[in-house]
This record gives sequence, C-alpha cells and structure tokens, in this order.
Amino acid sequence: MRPEVFGNVVGVFATFVMWGLLLTIIELKFAAEPQSMRSRVRGLFFSLLSLTAAVVASELTQWLMRLGDLRPLFSIDLAQTIHSPNPLIVAAGYTVAPLAGILVYDVGYYGFHRLQHKVPFLWRLHSVHHSIEELNFFNSYHHLSENFLRIPLLTVPVNLLFAVSEPQVAIMAAMVGVVGQLAHANTRLRFGPFKWLFVEPAFHRVHHSIEERHWNRNFAFYFSFLDTLFGTAHHPGPDEYPKTGLDYVREPRGMWSYLCPPPPPHAEAPRAVSPAPSR
Repeated sequence: MRPEVFGNVVGVFATFVMWGLLLTIIELKFAAEPQSMRSRVRGLFFSLLSLTAAVVASELTQWLMRLGDLRPLFSIDLAQTIHSPNPLIVAAGYTVAPLAGILVYDVGYYGFHRLQHKVPFLWRLHSVHHSIEELNFFNSYHHLSENFLRIPLLTVPVNLLFAVSEPQVAIMAAMVGVVGQLAHANTRLRFGPFKWLFVEPAFHRVHHSIEERHWNRNFAFYFSFLDTLFGTAHHPGPDEYPKTGLDYVREPRGMWSYLCPPPPPHAEAPRAVSPAPSR
C-alpha cells in the first residue's frame, strides 16, 4: 500500500465528520423520527471502521489494476466540456458531465446490490447494514467485508468496462458526498420533482423498511430512475416513513455482533433471495 493511505483515511474521516455535523443539524430540524444519541455515537464508531476499510479497498483496487496493467474497454473523456466556446456545453461540463462517472458506478452498484439480496452469504454480511434500527447519517455503516467484496464484484468490472475522465473531480466528489450521505439521513426533506432523478432519504428508507411490502425495492444509491427502469422502484407517499431494521436481529451493540452477524432463520430467507413483489 502507498504511504499516502493514512493521509487518505484522515481526509475521508474529516470529510465524513464535516458533512455529518451539517446533516445532523438538518436531521434534528427535520427529523423523520426521534432517535437516541447512544445509537448515533455507536454508529459513528462502526462507520469510521467501515470507512477505513473502504480506503484500504480502494488502494488495493488501484494496485491490482496497475499490477495487471488492466485497461478499460471504453473510455470517455469529458475534459473538453469546460473549454468549449459554447456556453451551454461549458454549463453542462460543470453540471451534467460530473454525473457521468457517478452514473456508470451506480449502474454497477445496482447490480451488485441486488446480488447482495439474492445470494445468502452476501446477504448475511449485508444484513448488518439492514439491521440498523435508528437509521441516520452517522448510523449508516456497512460490514467491513463489503468494501473488499466490491473489488471483484463491482469496482474492477466497472473499471474494466468504462473509464470516465473528467476535470471536475472536486464537483463530482461533492455530489457523491452530499447525495450519498443524505440518503441515510433521518429527515423528512424531499427533493420535489427531482425525486424521479436522484435518491432522496425517504426513497432509500423504503429499502431499509421492516415491512415486507417494501422488501427488494429501491436498490440504486444515487439515481432513483434506475429502479424505475428495472421495475424495483417504490416512491413513498408524503407520510410514508416505515420503521427500519430486521425482525430477527438487533442492530450491532458491540464488535462481535458487528463483525459476526447471525445467519437469517429460514422464515427470513425470502428477504434475501426472492424477487421483488409485484405492485
């Protein structure tokens, strides 16, 4: 691993906490449900563990790509969009273009996410994320292993298929940070007509719902229209804020329950392996 990994971890932590404090204020102002501070603090600890694993997994992915001299099948260079004499193209370069890389990733993530709900072993690990009962920004961690499972099942395949080169890295990173972190926020804020494009908190909350009618819905993480395209979308009503969690296991209270989630009972298996219910 490169020596900059530690610096990357610190940078990710700082960004996470910065957005977390901002979104916590929003959560307290527009809360969807009352939540305890204990769960939030515990969730922050597990989230930082998961973020550390994510940085290490990212470095490992880059190392594997360099080691195998792996190159993408298709490459899209958006660098010229911000240098065009056409002001409309320049405007698109700073707005639409940065979304291209996120869209490529989210298409791959959608497939990976559905796989996590279909393969029992992957579901057992992913169930740690779904067991969270007081869902909020700080309390939205994943199992450590998910970051490394994404390497062969998501990041390497996506990088082998597409490479999107864009100079607006900071803009794209900000978009990823805001939308991605806001998706788990405990808030009643809605995106209005943009809900048909982006994943809003209420939309993703349905994916975490304990109600069976919501199972296997809303898999996309950034673009809600992907669920509409693949027939798995459920846009909640104005007052639809279901409880989150699993009915066979509590959210982790300590390291053991976080690292070693129990297998689901037979009665719960359909949540992991059944197709989405018809509407």
